Amino acid sequence: NIRKSTYNLKISFLSFQIEPSVLNHYNYQLGKEPNGQFRVINQFNTPFYGFGNGEIQGYQRAWEKVVRGQDTFSYNFTVKSDVKKVEFIIDFNDESFLKFSDVAINVYNSRGRHVVKDAMTFDRGKISFRPKADEYYTLEINASHVYSIFDSEWKFSLTEKYYFQEKIKIKIYAENDRLFKLFPSSARVLEFTMDKSPRITPEGFQNFGVIKFFDRNLLQQTFEIPLLFENH
Repeated sequence: NIRKSTYNLKISFLSFQIEPSVLNHYNYQLGKEPNGQFRVINQFNTPFYGFGNGEIQGYQRAWEKVVRGQDTFSYNFTVKSDVKKVEFIIDFNDESFLKFSDVAINVYNSRGRHVVKDAMTFDRGKISFRPKADEYYTLEINASHVYSIFDSEWKFSLTEKYYFQEKIKIKIYAENDRLFKLFPSSARVLEFTMDKSPRITPEGFQNFGVIKFFDRNLLQQTFEIPLLFENH
């Protein structure tokens, strides 16, 4: 005999709730380490016991671009000696990406030579390279259209990221302790300090980074918080 059985399957996605979800503010006083705080709620069923640390990795900006009546976008930029890596992230919306047969991403130096090149097979593309200080570069996106580009337009968002040679270190504390517990369903305020002030970024850019939390028992990363700091 075949018996049928039924059961209810309940799936829940548990995590750590962070307030704010992106850290975008810190306090600065002359003679003191830059500092700030945030709130964490452990939504898992077991306590977290571990520590956190982080870093300011560089500066970035994201902007929207509309290109009309042509199939090439060019952007000139230069970098200073404190930058070790440059990264560009290109995101197309579905409507624009479906217009293309292929999309090529290139970076040229001031002599017109290829520094790095890639092709997009999905609506998000990423390209990075290690620049020379004070060199001038050109980012070029070539989008081959399926149909005529006459009187047409395409849209994308461009995120440009410049990674520092020397990152700014961040320490996390819970009531002055580097090791701490986060109990289930309980909110706890954590504090952070930086070993020096974030650098003044070019206009329109923000310092970016991340704070990562590690479980002492499991010896693995458990969660992280992104950072985006404006100039003070």
